[in-house]
Amino acid sequence: MESGARAKTVHLLITIHLVRKFLMFTGITKLMNSTVLKVLHIAALILFISPVYSQYAKVYFSSLSSENYKPQLAKLKSRNAKVLYDNKKEQKSYSEFVKEADKYVADALENDEVVLDTLLLNRCEAVKRKLKFGNPGFPFDSLYMYLNRSSVPNAYAIGESGSIFINLGLLLWLDNDEELAIVLGHEFAHFFLHHFDRAIAKNITTFASEDFQQEIKSIKKSHDGKYERFKALVKDLKVNNGKHSRFKEKEADSLSAVFLARAGYDIKKAALGILKLDHVDDIFAEDGFYNVRNIFEKAVRDDYAFREKKRYNGLSGVTVSMNADAELDSVKTHPDCLLRYRALLPSTATIPQVSCCKQLSEGYRAVKERALIEIVRNLYETGNLTLCAHFCLFARKNDFIQPMFNYYIASSFSDMLMADKKLTRFSYTNANATPGSNLKKLQDFIFELDQENLKSVAAWFLNHDADITGDDYFFAQLRYDQAGGTEDPQRLKSAFLVKFPNSKYNYLFKEKKPPIK
Repeated sequence: MESGARAKTVHLLITIHLVRKFLMFTGITKLMNSTVLKVLHIAALILFISPVYSQYAKVYFSSLSSENYKPQLAKLKSRNAKVLYDNKKEQKSYSEFVKEADKYVADALENDEVVLDTLLLNRCEAVKRKLKFGNPGFPFDSLYMYLNRSSVPNAYAIGESGSIFINLGLLLWLDNDEELAIVLGHEFAHFFLHHFDRAIAKNITTFASEDFQQEIKSIKKSHDGKYERFKALVKDLKVNNGKHSRFKEKEADSLSAVFLARAGYDIKKAALGILKLDHVDDIFAEDGFYNVRNIFEKAVRDDYAFREKKRYNGLSGVTVSMNADAELDSVKTHPDCLLRYRALLPSTATIPQVSCCKQLSEGYRAVKERALIEIVRNLYETGNLTLCAHFCLFARKNDFIQPMFNYYIASSFSDMLMADKKLTRFSYTNANATPGSNLKKLQDFIFELDQENLKSVAAWFLNHDADITGDDYFFAQLRYDQAGGTEDPQRLKSAFLVKFPNSKYNYLFKEKKPPIK
C-alpha cells in the first residue's frame, strides 16, 4: 500500500471511530448500528491493520535487565573478591562486604530495576570512550554502566566490580556531553581511586579484632543497655552502605576534572552541571511547573476537588505525613555544590545563577524524551500513580507532546479507580509530597476525587487529542474499560492480545515474579 493511500485509510478509520464515539455519547444507537457504517468500519480496518500499526508505532520501550544482562549476572554471582589481607578473618570480612555489593547489583538486574536503552546508553558510552582516549592510563574497559529506572536524580558507583549506576531521573537535567562527563567522571574516579576498599579497610581490621569480637559477645549476653553499648562501640566506624559513597568526594571531583581536561572537554561548561545538581530535587519539592486546576477543570464533573483542605486523616484517625521527599537519596547528598563548582574553576570565576529544574531546556532533548518515557513507564508499572501523572504533566508542560503521556495519565486514573473500588487507593496514590509543591497539590486533588470523577478524568485524557493508530491508545482504553467493570477483564485482555500480539505492553499481563531479596 502506498503511503498516501495508507494515510487516507488512517484518516477514514479515525473519522469513523470518532463518529462512533460521538453516537455512543449522544445515545443515538440506531445509526451506529447501520449496515453502511459497519461496512465502512470493517473495510477500513482490513486495509489498515497490517501495514499501518507498525508505521505509527511512535513509542518503543527499552529492554529490561533480567533478560539482557545474563552474562553480567553470571559474572557477578561467580566472582570472588580479590585477596587484600593476610589475616583470614579480615579477608573473610572483606569478601562478605564484596559479596553484598555484588548482590545489590545482581538483585537490581534480576528485578528489572535496570533498563537497556540504546540511545541513552550509547550516549554514556560515547562519553566514556572519549574519556578513555584522553586518559589511556586508566582501566575504563573494566567499568560497566547501568541505567537505573529510578526518577530520583542520582548516580553512584558500587563495590569493586566497576558497576556504575546512572538514574534516568538525572538525565533530565543534563544539557550536553560536558555535563554528563563531569558526573560520569566523578563516579569513575571513585572506582579508580579504590574508594570502596579504602572506605571499609579500617572497619575490616576492627571487626576482625579479638577485642571487638569479645565486646560483641559481651553485649549479646548482657541484659540491660545493649543498644547504648553497641552504639558506643560502632560510633566511630564509617561503613559504606554500597549505594552512595560520601567518602573522598573532593578527590573524586579533582580526578574527574583531570579526566575531562585531558579528553578535551570544556571544564567551565561541565562545571555548570555541578551547580544544577543543587536544584534537581525541585521537581519533587517546588511549585510552578503546572496549574492543577487549569489542567483538570474541564476533566472533572464538579469543582469540589479543588477546595483546599487542611489535612487528611486515615482510617486510624492519624494525620497522614506527606513530607518524605527529604529521604530521597539524590546527588544533593554530596558536599555543597557551590563549593564543588568553585573548586573546579579558578578563584576569579564568577558564579552564574542557575534555576534549571523547573523547566527542561532544549539541550539533550532526545535524551530527555527517552528518559521521560522510561521514567513514566516504570512509575506506572510499579504503581506510583500520582508520581506517574506528575511526570506526564511535566512532560506536557515542556512540549513533549507524545500522546503516550496523555494515555498514561488516563491509565493512572483508571487504575486509581480500580484501587478505590478495592479500598487500596491510598497506597497507589500517596507520593510523600512536600507541602506547597506541585506534587502535593496534585496528590491533594486526587485524594478528593470520588469514583465518578476519577472515571471522568480518565476518559478526558484518553480522548483528548487522541491518536488511535497504535497500542498506546488501546492499552489505555483497555485499562479504562477494566476500571468501568462492565465487561469481563479477561475477555478485554484477550481481545487486546489478539489485536496486538507483539505490543510493548504485553509484558504487563504476565504474572510477576516476587522481587529477589
